[in-house]
Amino acid sequence: MNIMSIHIDETLDVRDITALKQALTAVPHVLNVECNSFVPHDLMVEYEGHHNVPVTILDKLSKQGLHSDIQAC
Repeated sequence: MNIMSIHIDETLDVRDITALKQALTAVPHVLNVECNSFVPHDLMVEYEGHHNVPVTILDKLSKQGLHSDIQAC
């Protein structure tokens, strides 16, 4: 199991965060998505080790109009 920390430039409200969590959880090999309500720009994504998951997640965020970067955990 791997974890990636993602920083999103845009400010997300509760509805946006809920929709984003659902969209990312639907990505194959993603096990869990967490967002701290005190730091709404940061997401933690837990996923099964698979070579393409980080790229797929960033692509999914980009297609939703979000600008994101992977942060070191």
